[in-house]
Amino acid sequence: TYSAVQADSPTMAILLRIEEAGARGLSREELLAELDDEVLVVPRLHDLVAGGLAARAGERYVIRDGGALLARVYIVYRRLLRMEKGG
Repeated sequence: TYSAVQADSPTMAILLRIEEAGARGLSREELLAELDDEVLVVPRLHDLVAGGLAARAGERYVIRDGGALLARVYIVYRRLLRMEKGG
């Protein structure tokens, strides 16, 4: 539910932009101009830091113990479901 409640889901944001374009369609360049890192990446980084899963170290982000644990849980979960790598 995170994607639907906490932040814009990248997939849903893309679908909504394409739907809004209607029959004329939407070019890749138009889509990338609207959905940049400020829209899709930065809010998630802020959430990871606020949730204690990552921390800022100067200009970089580093994973914290809770973030590493959560990542491992997802990796195991995906393996159990025989899901391939990717989104």
